[in-house]
Amino acid sequence: DILENPKTRPSVVFLGLVMPLRRNGKTELTPEAGFGLLKKIKTNPKLQKIKVVIFSGFDKKEYKDEAKELGADFYIVKHDNMPREIVQLIEQLNLE
Repeated sequence: DILENPKTRPSVVFLGLVMPLRRNGKTELTPEAGFGLLKKIKTNPKLQKIKVVIFSGFDKKEYKDEAKELGADFYIVKHDNMPREIVQLIEQLNLE
């Protein structure tokens, strides 16, 4: 797994919420998959220092609250932010 290997581990992950989730033999696109991956990253001692930026088209308060509760560092709504604003947010992450 790329996240588990210290040589390939990123310092930041941009995570979309809607991702494929396989359930009962079927694959569906659901925000549940993105939240699940966020939880895996933030609860794994080897990975929890990775900064996670949720980059989503959803501007729902409950999604923002859940992302914050699970440890997301930022929640960016795609249609609300211009590229320069996104760059400014990334600069705030203090990646070192």
